[in-house]
Amino acid sequence: MTKNRAATPLQPHPRSRNAITFALSLLPLFAAIVAAGMMATRHIWSIGLPGGGAGGGCDWAIKSQWSTLLGMPVAFMGLGYFVATLVFWVSTSRRGVWPPMLLVVRIGAAASVGYLILMTALGHFCVWCVTTHISNLIWYLVLEFSSRQYRKRTEPAVKDAALAITLFLVIVLSLKLLANRQQSVTASAAKEAAAESIAKIGAERPVAAEGSNTTSLSSDTAAPAQSSTARRPFGGRYWTGARDAAVRIVIFHDYRCQLCNEVEDQIDKLLVTRNDVAVSIKQWPFDSEC
Repeated sequence: MTKNRAATPLQPHPRSRNAITFALSLLPLFAAIVAAGMMATRHIWSIGLPGGGAGGGCDWAIKSQWSTLLGMPVAFMGLGYFVATLVFWVSTSRRGVWPPMLLVVRIGAAASVGYLILMTALGHFCVWCVTTHISNLIWYLVLEFSSRQYRKRTEPAVKDAALAITLFLVIVLSLKLLANRQQSVTASAAKEAAAESIAKIGAERPVAAEGSNTTSLSSDTAAPAQSSTARRPFGGRYWTGARDAAVRIVIFHDYRCQLCNEVEDQIDKLLVTRNDVAVSIKQWPFDSEC
């Protein structure tokens, strides 16, 4: 005699990746890559960005203490993160959302929230930074939705994760090396330009005005007083070099700048060979710490 078993209703199998949802999930990642790429480009070549004028929020985002993490520009790390995430998502999403990936994206979303709060609190708005973080938050919401609506991947994705991590490190380190090289090239070009200008001044024939006093002024001696009707020459309070010099050099100096110190050494050598040159040093006005 055969027992009648109660029929067990068939449970619907969790759906796998939906093509529309997958396509939409790529949009915020692409937007984040573009925005982070723009900031990374500005880090390397110091170019102006649309919507990020000089002295604005983008300048603050580049120069502030929050722009680096462990000595690495956050823009480089963000670009590497989004590219690696995109590659990992494309290669694994067909088999569901891998929980460790969701955890990493949640941590990234929390970081974006923190940066948005920081920019709001300090009053600095960078359109490219905001675009990056908003896109990252949208990407997080898409992935969170996918993890709830579609099946979760149970098998590990170690190889895909290793590929993504390797890609992240290659991008970040390559950008850092490129930035260091560009910084070296820029410093070398500035040094050569300064040396050329000083050499040009030194090569000119000294010309002293008739009846002028060419005695040297010490660094702690003020420039000669002028009549109230005479226009005061541009420069600092103290001058070094020849009195009534035909050539007056004014330096806006940052004593933490290696190139500035090298230029000052060259000018000191110039003062030894020229009797018609005077130098005045003024504080660099755009950095209160100088």
